[in-house]
Amino acid sequence: MNKIAENIFVFVVCGNRLHIDTLHFSLHALKQFSKNEIIVVTDAARNETPVQHPRIIDIKTPKHLNHHQASIYLKTGLHKFLPKGFTYCYLDTDVIALNEECDDVFKYKQGPVTFAAD
Repeated sequence: MNKIAENIFVFVVCGNRLHIDTLHFSLHALKQFSKNEIIVVTDAARNETPVQHPRIIDIKTPKHLNHHQASIYLKTGLHKFLPKGFTYCYLDTDVIALNEECDDVFKYKQGPVTFAAD
């Protein structure tokens, strides 16, 4: 499957095993259907189990934060942690791709940031 370099999906996870297991389930589904790159942003030192993915950005979060706060720190800092020049789509770890139409999300971007309805 050829990857499209301009569009990249991004997940953020850190902390307990449940969140990382959920990420792995979501990654498996997205890899089956997407032609785009996928990056996981994490603080590996906090994780109860390793993230199994080839494209990881490991960011050290402040030690005084709990895992939930560290996750928010990573999410709100994505603009600093991700390489410039790409279009990103952040996904919560509980978002599951069901078919090839998952890549269509990039068609809806408007302006520097576009927010989807829940």
